[in-house]
Amino acid sequence: MLIAAIIIIILLTAADQLIKYWAIQELKPVGTMPFLHIGDKKILDLTYLENNGAVFSSFAGMRWLLVGTTVVLMAFCAYWLVRHGKKIKADDGESDADSGRRSGKSDRQTVSWRIGRRLF
Repeated sequence: MLIAAIIIIILLTAADQLIKYWAIQELKPVGTMPFLHIGDKKILDLTYLENNGAVFSSFAGMRWLLVGTTVVLMAFCAYWLVRHGKKIKADDGESDADSGRRSGKSDRQTVSWRIGRRLF
């Protein structure tokens, strides 16, 4: 599971960088490129735009802060995955029957009745 997560992260990062490279090489020189047109009707065009900050150019000119925050968060996530990733399994969740049985047991310990339903 951990290896699959790391591979997916690497593939998505590579795809992101390839799309950015393509946009700089092909889209930047022309500015706007037709993308989805049906007949004479324009549905969607691709337009090159640079954002020097985060959302709506907030933190513009503060690239060091954005890069630093990203590096720290990625390092923490990598540490957490290495430290706790082995404990996480795809089937860690308990089944509906298990959870119902456990909640029923706890209900009977606290009250003498239980509201529930039975599925056939």
